[in-house]
Amino acid sequence: MFINKRRDKIKLLHWQGSGYLLYYKRLEKGTFEIPRYDASVGSITLSYAQMVMIMDGLSIKNLQKRIRFTSLGTPVNQG
Repeated sequence: MFINKRRDKIKLLHWQGSGYLLYYKRLEKGTFEIPRYDASVGSITLSYAQMVMIMDGLSIKNLQKRIRFTSLGTPVNQG
């Protein structure tokens, strides 16, 4: 995922078996939210849900993952 300096354009490269797909989105108003940079890793790590939320313009700053339970009663964290 690539976001420009003004944060109003985003490009997403996706490998799909036989080649790459390029998704491009330009905002008429507003900006994309950029998550915090992790200097120890040297990049930003996002889950699929966080990536979709950024693309849809939703805030991920106050994102809280809730514990989910399976029918067997063992907790599963879905994010």
